[in-house]
Amino acid sequence: DAAKNALQREGTSLSQAELYERLLTEFAQREIAKTAAHRALPADQQRQLASQEVQRLAVVALAMFARGQQAASEDELNQDLPVLFPGDEVSHEDAGRTLTPAQRATGRFFFIHKSEARLGNDRARSYEFLHATFGEFLVARLAVSALRDVAARREAAWHSITAAGPLDDG
Repeated sequence: DAAKNALQREGTSLSQAELYERLLTEFAQREIAKTAAHRALPADQQRQLASQEVQRLAVVALAMFARGQQAASEDELNQDLPVLFPGDEVSHEDAGRTLTPAQRATGRFFFIHKSEARLGNDRARSYEFLHATFGEFLVARLAVSALRDVAARREAAWHSITAAGPLDDG
């Protein structure tokens, strides 16, 4: 309802999944719009950038889930994120400051807690969601998206006369 009293105007009920989706998406869109370069982009490109931010955050949640932990280290995220976002390893968008993939994926979101410890001259960082349900929602969102993608590919392969072999769902 924070976005122009949308819930009051729509007069419809909202599932928990829809609520989380809207909260995360609208927050990401507001964060994207904070930079002048992004504000200058057409609205559909801004929405695409926001969607990519939420997708990165979902990978952070998946990194935690796959390791059976409530937190992920910066090193773990810096290994995981470039695999799913190739060519996106380092960002210079923060006033000339170089951001690691982990910093970029988590830095815009207030509901991510960063812990930091010094080990000699090095710093060890880890990230966790302030509430586990954010991570749980994002993992479920990513799983549903992946299953829909595999189903769509299977359907396309079924109707294709050029499909070669079984669907690679790896």
